[in-house]
Amino acid sequence: MIATRIAVTALTFLASAAALAAPPAKAPPVEAYVGKYPFDKVDGVSFLDHPAVRAAVTRAVSDPKARAWLLDAKGSPFPQVKRENAELVVIGCQQHACDRRNWAIYFNPASNRTRVCYSATGAQSRWYNGRGGSRVLAGSCPS
Repeated sequence: MIATRIAVTALTFLASAAALAAPPAKAPPVEAYVGKYPFDKVDGVSFLDHPAVRAAVTRAVSDPKARAWLLDAKGSPFPQVKRENAELVVIGCQQHACDRRNWAIYFNPASNRTRVCYSATGAQSRWYNGRGGSRVLAGSCPS
């Protein structure tokens, strides 16, 4: 009897935790993030966790280490999401090392494409064009 009660309690707890961790059925429009920080949630979803943004960055950035810095750098210093022409722009860097490791994501909501800059050294940056290609340029990413 006690074992059954413990098992039911554990299952109830796990089901509740899974429900809390589940993403919302529908993500908000990405334009809703303009003026917010990338980790601010709109309808329960942050900009960097937005399915369209994650999919676009995953398609654009072939390097898994760079992708991890771009999408999972939760403790990074970020300014607010801003709009530049047709793109939403997010920039970030490694805390206490912004001069060396920094990045920029330029997401176009109309096309669901992104251009991405990633620099691990500050001396050069790799620009991903959103179509599978990339090129290396001197200097760090725009900030």
